[in-house]
Amino acid sequence: MAKWLTAWRNAPGTSWLATGPVHTQQQVLRRLDESYKRFFDAARRGDTRRVKPPGFKRRGEEPGMRFPDPKQFELDQTHQRIKLPKLEWIRLRQSRPVTGELRNVSVC
Repeated sequence: MAKWLTAWRNAPGTSWLATGPVHTQQQVLRRLDESYKRFFDAARRGDTRRVKPPGFKRRGEEPGMRFPDPKQFELDQTHQRIKLPKLEWIRLRQSRPVTGELRNVSVC
């Protein structure tokens, strides 16, 4: 589906997809793929009571966006903000300082 995503981002009817970061859209496709794999594995085992098929989520139920590439974001701990691609600087609520390096960022 990642190949389809590239075609969808370049198509005139779905050009609005190009306004968002591509890495976050790829992460959503990975989550969707994992949920379908879990569902079909459970169905093959005959255990469909625990796993439901993937469905649409309401606002607030989506796990958010994930930025997997550390080159795409920048953390400013002194001003408690983070710079994300195409979103620029966003305020950040830190409960404790980050001591190591950031490998990915999730925005909920």
